[in-house]
Amino acid sequence: MDTILSIEQIEEVVEEFTEMLVFANRTGNVSQILEKFGIDCHNYTPCEYEIAKILVIGYPNVKITDLRKVVKEYGLDEKRFEFVIQESDIKHYPMQSLKNNCRYSDIFIGPIPHKTTGMGNCSSIIAEIKNNQDQYPKLTELRDSNKLKISKKSFSNAILNSELFKNLKK
Repeated sequence: MDTILSIEQIEEVVEEFTEMLVFANRTGNVSQILEKFGIDCHNYTPCEYEIAKILVIGYPNVKITDLRKVVKEYGLDEKRFEFVIQESDIKHYPMQSLKNNCRYSDIFIGPIPHKTTGMGNCSSIIAEIKNNQDQYPKLTELRDSNKLKISKKSFSNAILNSELFKNLKK
């Protein structure tokens, strides 16, 4: 007789499979996973970088207008960037909503409060994302001189190394 799972066990398997599928999707290997289960991967469209956004979260050291100018210098639409820069917005941003989310290709993080919503069991959202990289959009810490800082230079470097920029320039 074949094994019969409890509802809780099925939920665990589904969660594990979901994590594996999301990671494979982020790394461009989703067709291999789908084919193993006899699912025709040609019925699905890939994550569309043409509509993905970059989330920028943290206290900037420059004006947002200066960051928007950097975006335009790279020929990107500023609507592709979501800025969360107000203290109350940062503290209450639903970080858990970023998990397994294809809406964003990248997350740029600068200085933020140590405690924010949705960190799981981690000490900070940066630690949460680093500990679960396969479940979140690509994380880039915006740094200058080894400390978190949203400057024109750190922002510009992050754009050049972003998944969004790499995939749009193909």
